[in-house]
Amino acid sequence: MTLPLEKVVEFSHKLGEIAIAELVKIAVPKTLEEAKLGLSYFADSIKAGPEGRNRNQLPSASLLGLGRCGTNICTQVAQQLERALPTNQQGSTPPVEENQKGVLDRVRKYFGLQDVTRHLYLFEPVILLADADHRLAQADALSPDTLIVPGYERCRRIDLEWLFKNGCGNVPQVGQFLARVLLRRPISLERNESPNGEQNQKDNQKFTDWNTARAFLLDTVGLSENPSRLMISVFSTGGGTGPGLSLELGSAQKYLMIKRAIDCATSSKHDTPEHLESSFSLGLGVMPATGELSPSMEHSDRTPLEERPEAQSLNTGRSIVAYLARLQRYRRVDENHQISEVDVPPFDCQLLVSNGIMTPMAADPKTPFADAAHSANVYISQHLFNLLLAQSLPSDYARDKRQDEASTKLLDALKEGGIEGGELGSLDPGDLKNSLYGLSLVAYAQSKKIQDLDMEELIIKAISPPSWNPETRSIDGISVLPDNDYAQNFIASTGGDPKPGDVVRNLTTKVPLFRKALSVVTVISVPRSREGILKAHQVRILKATISRLFPRASIRRYVVVPDASEIVTLGLLICGNAYMSSEVLHHVYGYALNSFCVPGREDGFIQQIESYLLEGSADKGKAVGQCLLERENLGSILVGLGDPGSFLQRRLELEARGTSILADRWQFDDVLLTSQDLMDALDFMRDGISYGGLRRSNTQTLLSRIPQ
Repeated sequence: MTLPLEKVVEFSHKLGEIAIAELVKIAVPKTLEEAKLGLSYFADSIKAGPEGRNRNQLPSASLLGLGRCGTNICTQVAQQLERALPTNQQGSTPPVEENQKGVLDRVRKYFGLQDVTRHLYLFEPVILLADADHRLAQADALSPDTLIVPGYERCRRIDLEWLFKNGCGNVPQVGQFLARVLLRRPISLERNESPNGEQNQKDNQKFTDWNTARAFLLDTVGLSENPSRLMISVFSTGGGTGPGLSLELGSAQKYLMIKRAIDCATSSKHDTPEHLESSFSLGLGVMPATGELSPSMEHSDRTPLEERPEAQSLNTGRSIVAYLARLQRYRRVDENHQISEVDVPPFDCQLLVSNGIMTPMAADPKTPFADAAHSANVYISQHLFNLLLAQSLPSDYARDKRQDEASTKLLDALKEGGIEGGELGSLDPGDLKNSLYGLSLVAYAQSKKIQDLDMEELIIKAISPPSWNPETRSIDGISVLPDNDYAQNFIASTGGDPKPGDVVRNLTTKVPLFRKALSVVTVISVPRSREGILKAHQVRILKATISRLFPRASIRRYVVVPDASEIVTLGLLICGNAYMSSEVLHHVYGYALNSFCVPGREDGFIQQIESYLLEGSADKGKAVGQCLLERENLGSILVGLGDPGSFLQRRLELEARGTSILADRWQFDDVLLTSQDLMDALDFMRDGISYGGLRRSNTQTLLSRIPQ
C-alpha cells in the first residue's frame, strides 16, 4: 500500500530509497537518555536486584498478557515458573528431596551454577498483564496477596484504569482505538504519577504505570541497556482488548526499532553510536473453537442471522486479516519505497492455538469446564515454558558441559544422529528470526516411556487431533485442525492403528499445511539424568520423520533441552502457512463475507476469493475487489441486529475520552480495516499457496555431457 505524499508528515528520514512515514504519530521520549531513565525506573519497580539500573539485572525475555485470556495464560506461566524457582518471595529455600527439586535446580546444575542467588534470566522473564476491563485490576488490588502471583516477583499488571474503565465489550476496534490513544499520549516520567496527572496510589508490588512499562516494552527495545531479546504477547483473537492492543503495541514496538536504527545510522550527535541488538517478537493467539463449515458458507450464500458465525469468530478473522495485511506490506516495502506504523507486522511470528484442544475433556460430562480450560492453558503455557528453556546465553554456561558424563553421552548421541552439539539448548534471536515466521501452528506430545521411547509414535501423537493423555494428565495433539475431516481421513484407520509411515505419507500427500510449511522447529526435552534416554537411532528417526512430514520446509531446526522434566516432551512449531487450515479459513471467510461483502453480492463471493487464491490473476483480484465495501462493517459483531445506531453512543464516548487525554481529535473510523487490508491479506495467502519450495538443481545434465 503506497501512502499519498501528503500523508508522509513531519518525519521523513530516508535509508536508501525507503521513507519512514508517521500516520499514528506515536509519542517518543525526547532523548534516548530519557528512555533509558524510564527503563531504570522499570528495573527498580520489578525489584530486578539491589542495583536496579544494572542491565544485567533485567531478564532477557518478557511475556505480555493482553485481555482476560492472555492474562490467565501468562498467570499460569508465572505459576509454573514459581513452582520451578528454588526460593520463594521471602528468599527462603523449602527443604525438598533431591528427586523433588524444581526444574530450575536441575537447570542450574546442568549449567554448573553454584550460586543459588544468580538468576537464569531467560528462565525468569518479566510478565506484564494489561486489560481495559478495570474489574480485574480491582480484584488484584483488593487481594490480600502481596504479589499478583505469590512467589513470583516479576509479574506486574499495567495500570490502565485511567484510560477507560468500561472494557472493550468484545469489539477489537475499541481495543485498537484505545491502544492508539495509549501510544500517542505524551510521555511523563514523574514517579508515582498516572498519565492523567493524578497521584498513583496503586501497590507497586502488583502494578506498574504505563509510562514505565512502555520504556521497557517500546522505547528501549534493542538498546544495550535493555537485554530483552525474546518478547511474547499472549491474547485471545476473538476478544476486544487482546487483538486490539496486540496489533497496535506489537507494530509500534517494531516500528520504533526501525526508527531507532535509522537514527543511529544517520545521526551525528553521538560520539559513540548506539549499538542495537537483535530481538524477536512472538504473538500467541488463542482462537475460539469452531465446527465444520456450514453448507451455506461452503456455497457462499450469506448465512441467515441465526446461523452466522459468532462475533468471536469474526473477530478472529479480523485479527488474522490485519496481521497478514501488515506482513504483506512489510514484505513489499522495497516496492512501496515508504513504511508507516500500519505497514509493520506486530510480530515476527504469530502462533495460533484453537480452544478446540479442550474438546477431548469438555466432551466428558464428568469433567468441569474449568478443568478443561485449565488443561488448555497448561498446554499453551508449556509451549512458552519450553521456548524459554530453549534459550541460552554464553554467560549461562559456567563450565564445559562435556565434563559431565551424562552430557557427553547425550551430545555424542545427538551428533551421531545428525544433530550437532551447538544446537543443544540453543535458539537465540537470530535463530528465531530465521526459523519462525508468519502465521504458524504448534503441536505437542508427552511420554513417560523413558527407556522404550518410540520416536515415530511420539511425533504422530503430537500432530494428531487433540486428545487427553491420562498417563501424563495433559493434552497432546496439534493446536489447530488442518482439515474438517482430519481425524477420519488421515489419522484413523479401519484396520486398527495406522502405521506411522503410512500416516506421514498420507499427511504429506493430502494436507497442504504439512506439505507447504515454510519452516519447522522441533523442541524436545529429555531427562538428562537418565543415561541413554536419547539414542542415536532415535535422533535419526526424528530427523527422517520431520523431513518426510515437511518436505518443502527450507529450514528445519532441532533444539534439545536437557533435564527440563522427568518425562519426554516434543513440541513442533509449524511455520508460515497456518491459513491453509480449515479452522483459520473458516474465520477469515466468515469475516470477509459478513464485514466486507457488498449487500447483494454474497452469491459466489467465497468462490471468487478462492479462485483468486488459487489462480492469482489480476482479473480474479479485480472481481473480488468489486465486491468489497471500502471499510469494514461492524454490524455483524454489534448488538441490536447490527444497527450502527446502537454503537453511536459508545463511539462518541471513546472519541471524547481520546480527546480529553490527547487534547486532539482522534476519529474512531481511523482504526477500521479497509478493502486494501483485506486484499493485502489475500495476496499474502495467494503467494504462500503458490509456493513450491526451494528450487532444486540437477547436476546430471552436466555430468552426462562430460567427455570420457
